[in-house]
Amino acid sequence: MIGSSAPLAWLAVLPSARSVRLLPASHVSSFRRIAIGSWRTAADPTVYGTLTLRAEAARERLRAAGIADETRGLTALLVMAVARAFARLPEANALLHWNRLLLRPTVDVSVLVPIRRVDTPPRLEPRLLAEADQLELPELLRTLEVAAGAAPAVPRGLAARVGAWMAGWFRPEPGASAWVAEVGALPFDTAYLPLPPGAKVPLVLVPGAPSEVPVVEAGVVGSGWVLPVFASFDHRLLDGWHAAQLATEIRARFESSGPATQR
Repeated sequence: MIGSSAPLAWLAVLPSARSVRLLPASHVSSFRRIAIGSWRTAADPTVYGTLTLRAEAARERLRAAGIADETRGLTALLVMAVARAFARLPEANALLHWNRLLLRPTVDVSVLVPIRRVDTPPRLEPRLLAEADQLELPELLRTLEVAAGAAPAVPRGLAARVGAWMAGWFRPEPGASAWVAEVGALPFDTAYLPLPPGAKVPLVLVPGAPSEVPVVEAGVVGSGWVLPVFASFDHRLLDGWHAAQLATEIRARFESSGPATQR
């Protein structure tokens, strides 16, 4: 039963594949219970939405910090905003295992990095930034630079692959709190990525390229910079209230004119 913690209470003490502790969520709302019971995979209850962020303050923060790569810098600022939004709303930082809602112990964000090599077709690959809410902008940029150049670890041999699969089955792998694509990585005006069921990720964000557009402020038409962000989220884990809270927090942090290290 979804409402009872006793049958699967042992999951609270099992370490995951990354040796962390996952805790059963308490005070699960009625809507989340209904959503978990109604939809079996992430593909069923996916919800899509668009968030348009003003980018003038973010671009100014990057210039003030001496960051020349605006694309990577805007990605880092968006990751900071997303990670700290989840840290402020821990009940949204969750995953499902055997139809049981568990809370993630840390806020980890995967960045979908464009991989372009002469011997393979271009593609997006996730690079995990562990405890992203604890990273300041310079450290996050260094970590992202290293992660972008690293190849993901792949188990070698049948035994290793079976072992990894068994670990994920019996010990739930936390996955990531969210995926964030590199800014402008997809050459489309609008793009919503699907939620991979095996990735255990409740939210995928695809920021487009920043652009200068007409804006109206106090009845006066002027120009401004905006960053469109296209979101896909799992309605079993995030309901409308969670989405609204996360969107409000992301907007406030990304559009802030304060220092990039602001918490």
